[in-house]
Amino acid sequence: MLEVSRKRGVWLWRLGTGIARNAARLASRCILTASLGGLAALALAPFFLTPLLFIAVTGLFWLVERARNWHGALVSGWLCGFGHFVIGLSGIAESFYVDAEQFGALAVPAIGGLSAFLALFPALACATAKGIGSTGWRLLLAFAVCWSAFEWLRGHVLTGFPWNLIGYAWGVTDETLQAVSVFGIYGLGFLTIIVTAMPGLAVGGSIARPGVWR
Repeated sequence: MLEVSRKRGVWLWRLGTGIARNAARLASRCILTASLGGLAALALAPFFLTPLLFIAVTGLFWLVERARNWHGALVSGWLCGFGHFVIGLSGIAESFYVDAEQFGALAVPAIGGLSAFLALFPALACATAKGIGSTGWRLLLAFAVCWSAFEWLRGHVLTGFPWNLIGYAWGVTDETLQAVSVFGIYGLGFLTIIVTAMPGLAVGGSIARPGVWR
């Protein structure tokens, strides 16, 4: 009887350890993926740390390429989008603190809820791109086209919310912003995604591992 209890205790301990380990791994992946979106937000006003786009977009493209199916790409896109909008829209919180006693408590849920909704657009962009082309150049082109298309939708659906478009990263100088007159803001976003995601081709092609999100 004691032996049975001991074995059961060992089994439960191993089960608990395994669950905790998997939960910690999942949490770290979620945080890292959301952080990519946060980095992309820092490439926009008022910081204009445009080189961070190479880390953010390459990282997201790599995650989409590694995903086993569109479900995994959807999760990666949503997490990255959520991080992007939480950072990019954080300035809205200031309006709630004008009368902090009455509205201050609404700042976090308002920004969190809006970010969660807006994150659906990059999520659907990543999922659609994964469905069109699973790897390589085909995925890269699909990724850029779908990203631009869903940014356009975000800018027009339900009266539109064209904040934090990726093309705004080039507003750092008047000279770089002139490209908008040629390509438009969504066309500039397409070119930006193509260029900044391109390093992901080399990274994704050299590391053949199972998808992060299954």
